[in-house]
Amino acid sequence: MGFDAGILHDTTHPLLNYHSTDVDWLDVWKKPHHPLSWFKNSCVWYSQRVTAKLGKSRFDDYVQLLGYWNQDTSGDSGLNNGLSHCWLSSSLVISPQEQLALLNRLVSNALPVDVNAQANTKRIMFIEKLENGWDLYGKTGNCSQLDRQGKKIQDRQVGWFVGFVKKDDQVKTFVYHILDDKKYDTYASMRAKSALKLRIVGDLS
Repeated sequence: MGFDAGILHDTTHPLLNYHSTDVDWLDVWKKPHHPLSWFKNSCVWYSQRVTAKLGKSRFDDYVQLLGYWNQDTSGDSGLNNGLSHCWLSSSLVISPQEQLALLNRLVSNALPVDVNAQANTKRIMFIEKLENGWDLYGKTGNCSQLDRQGKKIQDRQVGWFVGFVKKDDQVKTFVYHILDDKKYDTYASMRAKSALKLRIVGDLS
């Protein structure tokens, strides 16, 4: 969305400064960020700056255009915060199968947005070259599970690691999803990332 709309220019622009009123759950967020560092560090306030620039109408249009599955951008019930919070343990949801379908379209440049926007998105997704020669691209995600009334369940995490690996002309997409059944002291998303990397190295060596 950000690249297609021209809000994000390339992998290192714009550089935005942290403000004391911004979300500061992690210390690494309390400094300037550009698209690469935003994506690497999952910086929520940078995401919120992008959606604020888009505005609710254009944001909703993109969600529908991309077919992001339930397309519910209302946010937390009664708080009118969809533009800044709908993807944060809130109303906008997607299944692992639906996430995989979206990734398959991205790696094929088949999403209904500018091809350069898709290329820049893939550039900021790059993480590292694995020991077996595959290049790893991906994104972690972490949130609270919700009960049937849509309220957050304390100490029950949902963790994601989604993306693709590339080697020469071979590309394989993946989704690793964790739904915790007890309290953990580590992020489910990072456990998903570690497990997926081990599997890729083992299966694709």
